[in-house]
Amino acid sequence: GVSGFNDDDVGTNAQFSHPSGVAIAPDGAFVLVADHINHRIRRVDITTGATATLAGSGNKGFLDGARGSARFDGPFGVAIDPSGTFALVADAYNHQIRRVDIATGATTTLAGSGSAGFLDGAGAIARFQYPRGIAINPSGTFAL
Repeated sequence: GVSGFNDDDVGTNAQFSHPSGVAIAPDGAFVLVADHINHRIRRVDITTGATATLAGSGNKGFLDGARGSARFDGPFGVAIDPSGTFALVADAYNHQIRRVDIATGATTTLAGSGSAGFLDGAGAIARFQYPRGIAINPSGTFAL
């Protein structure tokens, strides 16, 4: 394939730039892709192959917000919760774990101070250094 970006395309016409993480919805209806260099979380419908941005403006940076205004800096890993309601994203260069509402694309920061490091704690107290992988178990607990 060709590296790049285009949205609202189908099948092999869709373009990504360094897709780094993939998560399958619990019902198998779609997958989410961490589109690393495009700084977006993309949704691909399993049946139709239709691809669209779920979250991220495409501009590198940090910003919580709505579907097209949120900013990521190198999203690397993605996992979907067992209910299929939200996804967690390992936002590598922001050193944070972000939560994306699957219905709306709204993005919020779940954990991480935004500075690289290693520190246990809740919310913004926690520190991560380039989180890349993330998984959610059936009870909803996540691990990096």
